[in-house]
Amino acid sequence: MAKDTAEKVYKATVKMGRRIPVVNQKPRPRSKDQFVAVWTDNYDGSERQCLLFTQTQIDIAVRRANNNPEDCPAIGKLMTLFRKGL
Repeated sequence: MAKDTAEKVYKATVKMGRRIPVVNQKPRPRSKDQFVAVWTDNYDGSERQCLLFTQTQIDIAVRRANNNPEDCPAIGKLMTLFRKGL
């Protein structure tokens, strides 16, 4: 992900669950200059939180999910139809 792309997206309004590249605003020594941000809700909607991952962490999580599809919750039919419209 290019740094200029991350800077443009950073100021945009995001949707829940979307992976958004963001620039590390206050990088520490040896830290990454970019992260992937994901806004999530708890399963019951009680807490909304922004999660920050490195691209390597995202790649590992995607590989883990692809290797263990039986552990991934199913997406409801209504959500599938809704996402096709996006």
